[in-house]
Amino acid sequence: MKRQMKIGLALTGVAAAGIAYLWWRQSGISLALHGLPAGVSGVAEGKQLGQTRASCLECVEKHLGAAMVLIAETRDGWPHRLPAVGHLHEAEDESQAWPMLHDTIRAMRKDFQQNGVVPDFALLESIMTGLRG
Repeated sequence: MKRQMKIGLALTGVAAAGIAYLWWRQSGISLALHGLPAGVSGVAEGKQLGQTRASCLECVEKHLGAAMVLIAETRDGWPHRLPAVGHLHEAEDESQAWPMLHDTIRAMRKDFQQNGVVPDFALLESIMTGLRG
């Protein structure tokens, strides 16, 4: 009975996600901040060659903050390592317009994945502060 209940709840969640996705596709609403004009809210001018999306400092900050919290919780025993890595990757992806920031995040993400070294979030914050001017 409990197993059937768990399966039912899982299927309900999947169905809700599917309905939300279909609604979003039909609505034409952009869920990304990246549609803002260049220079507004930290969005970089255009895309660089090979860049997968417009870069956004607020988005980088958001993902680094989430990774920081998840890494702290992982150190307290919670199983959040994988989502922390995902947020570090998203921060890396969002920072492509700023090569120094991008390369630093990438190196720290890889060091975290391979060696368990916690990223230097204070250094990353300092770099972003410098980029904001």
